[in-house]
Amino acid sequence: MEDWQQRVFEEREALRRLISKLRGMLSSDVYTKLDDMDQLLLCRQERAMTAYQDILSERIARFKEPSA
Repeated sequence: MEDWQQRVFEEREALRRLISKLRGMLSSDVYTKLDDMDQLLLCRQERAMTAYQDILSERIARFKEPSA
C-alpha cells in the first residue's frame, strides 16, 4: 500500500471518530438546549462529514480496482 493510501485510511478513521462524537452530542441534552439555528448547523455538519466519509470509502474501494 502506498503512503498516501494509508493516509486516506487514517483520515477516514479520524473522521469516523469525530462523527461518532458529534452524533453523541446530537442525541444529548446539550443539543436540545441549543437554539434552532445551532441545531440546524450541527445537523448540516453531520451530513457533510458523513458525505465526506462516504467519499473516502469510495476512494478506498478503488484502491483494490485495477487501473484502467
